[in-house]
Amino acid sequence: MKKRIFYLFICTFLFGIAACKSTQGGLSKSVADNVISLQQGEKTEKLTVVGEDGPYYCNLEENLIGTFSYMPEDYPVPVCKDPVYDITYYVNYGRDYYIYAKRGDTSECVVEIPARNLYCSEGILYFRTDGHDLYEFDSFVDGAILAYDPTDGSVEVVINEPTYEIAVYPDGILYTVNEERINDDGTRSGTRHQFFYSFESKESKELPPPLRTVSCWKEYQLVAETSVGEEGAKKVGYRLETPDGESGGMLPNWSELPAVYRVREDGIFYLDVKENALIHYDIQTGEYETLVEAALPSTFPTVFFVQEDVVYLSNGIRYSFSENKQYKVEIKEKGSAWIQGYYTDGEELYVLADGMLWLYEEKRVEETGYVTSQIPGRTFTIGCYEAELHPLGE
Repeated sequence: MKKRIFYLFICTFLFGIAACKSTQGGLSKSVADNVISLQQGEKTEKLTVVGEDGPYYCNLEENLIGTFSYMPEDYPVPVCKDPVYDITYYVNYGRDYYIYAKRGDTSECVVEIPARNLYCSEGILYFRTDGHDLYEFDSFVDGAILAYDPTDGSVEVVINEPTYEIAVYPDGILYTVNEERINDDGTRSGTRHQFFYSFESKESKELPPPLRTVSCWKEYQLVAETSVGEEGAKKVGYRLETPDGESGGMLPNWSELPAVYRVREDGIFYLDVKENALIHYDIQTGEYETLVEAALPSTFPTVFFVQEDVVYLSNGIRYSFSENKQYKVEIKEKGSAWIQGYYTDGEELYVLADGMLWLYEEKRVEETGYVTSQIPGRTFTIGCYEAELHPLGE
């Protein structure tokens, strides 16, 4: 698998909740029977430093999930490749939700704490806890950020707050907490607060409004730029800014974040829902490019995974740039699956499908197939590609 991969995860409000809270295949015990305490993880023997972290991200950039303007919740990041010790960590999603480590062809459970988001920095695994409606915690809150050190198996609480958006960077952790309150009429409302935890000082500071995106472009987050006139404050665009206030300038030819988008190092990818097309915006030049005009209507949640030559869509479409063709990939023994996310460790491809994390293996079974169409002017081919979903080690 080519290493230059881009990832776009797009999800609507209603379907996003279902995807993120799915417990299909999970434990059958009641929550009261599954109380989790802070506990020692597994020590990994014979670790050798074989690489180093990247300059901006603490996971492969194609695994990072964006946030959406109408959906403040974070989406799962269940796979993370640690380049320092060459370990692939994954959350056993849809099963026990514990953290496993994959080295070569073997996997073992290393942290028996249910998790949701994984990041690695300097050989340490940082993760956000999540009870997944199956577990409760007695040593920390649901949504706390913990750290696991594979050299000695230690697990410690870094931030004991009910976070719902997090992103780990080389110098610290950006996270969001919702302050909920009950109004006089009995309704609930909340205020979002954003913080940055510094690895150097081991302290958190609250960041001033407006809220920035958790998705970053290099070392910058996107922050709304406003102007104040007779009618009050009005959003005029977005600027780039680091957590300590360093400016990277305004985004050229860009006034508003779309409802569904992803920020990557070479730009912003977003779905044009009306045209059913994937668009790329170049942050440096301000230019737009249509990457794929999908031949099948989008399904929700909608997932895009873009390699140098191939785009995968959750509706089963596989688009090849070199061939300029769209294929419908059938899942062996399933026909189709509700795919909620694509992830990679740089070599293998993983999918979150039907609420569980699987290893995805694709092969071409026919050179020609049946060409059909559902959207006028756009065609796709059936019968050329087939994929298998393999369960991960437990």
